[in-house]
Amino acid sequence: MRALAVDEAGDLIVGGDFTTAGAGDARCVARWDGSMWNALGNGVSGADWGKPCVTAIGIAANGDVIVGGAFTDAGGISAARIARWDGSAWHPLGSGMIGAPGEARVAALAFDTAGNLYAGGWFFNAGPASAWSLARWNRTDWSSLGGGLKGMESWTFGILAYPRVSALAYADGALFVDGWFYSAGDKPANHIAQWTAPVGEEITGPGVYTFYHNRLPVRVAVTTLGDLARINMQRFDAQHPNAPADFGTAYHWQIKALNSSGAPATGYSVNLTLSTAFQPNVGDQICRYTGAAWDCAADSFTSNAITRNGITELSDWAVGNRNGNPFDFRRYLPLIVR
Repeated sequence: MRALAVDEAGDLIVGGDFTTAGAGDARCVARWDGSMWNALGNGVSGADWGKPCVTAIGIAANGDVIVGGAFTDAGGISAARIARWDGSAWHPLGSGMIGAPGEARVAALAFDTAGNLYAGGWFFNAGPASAWSLARWNRTDWSSLGGGLKGMESWTFGILAYPRVSALAYADGALFVDGWFYSAGDKPANHIAQWTAPVGEEITGPGVYTFYHNRLPVRVAVTTLGDLARINMQRFDAQHPNAPADFGTAYHWQIKALNSSGAPATGYSVNLTLSTAFQPNVGDQICRYTGAAWDCAADSFTSNAITRNGITELSDWAVGNRNGNPFDFRRYLPLIVR
């Protein structure tokens, strides 16, 4: 066995390099219902000799089973290293993954709270997208994550040493990536990195909405609704690119206010509370870079957060602290920047 998962009914799904489960045929994947083994259709096959057939299993919110590995066939259809079982039939996920001959595989899977699927392994394309061993499936298309991962800039035994992902985990708005790589996006990352994924929430009326990114809450208190229908938010674990040398931010947020059509919302007003890596004091403010200067203000403080009231435009925001020492703030795992 190489992979295990429990589905919504409590049944155990197993994957690996086998052709039977119990007394029946089951190619590389099977389900234990508590009393007997069951095949998932005709299973998956086609892995090169000596390569793992199934190495990762994920369960989607609707109960579908996603399997990844080195296989090329799922239930008799072409499926390059990743496929979906809907309870009665197999389906490919786009054109799957492409990598070095005899080496390409999907080794790890994870879902975010929006239902997006993240796949890691040994590959350099996910569908038509260039994606070095890490990619996201939005139920329609594959895409890379920012600048992606990089392995050694050299050749070993005539084979390019491209990055390899061996484990993924998603929690509190962040995707954690483990494997064999040395940079993530434009940041050095020695075998482990963090991708802070966007989160969003429907806005149904005035009230307080809390968004979590890696256990750091952002609170948006909607006071005037206007045509505001949704807020999307992403935290970047890096100094704001336009922060001057003595203006530490530690991290910053991209916040989008949208109407029901997905266009920028208008006519709303919110009070914004951001977490801070600093010990809040009267010099700390919630700031937005306007393109030529910083617009900063603050209305209240707690032991680890700052609030600014009356915001009528949500864009890029940070907690600014002019401390004269740009390195005096908390360190984080490297972020794969979009």
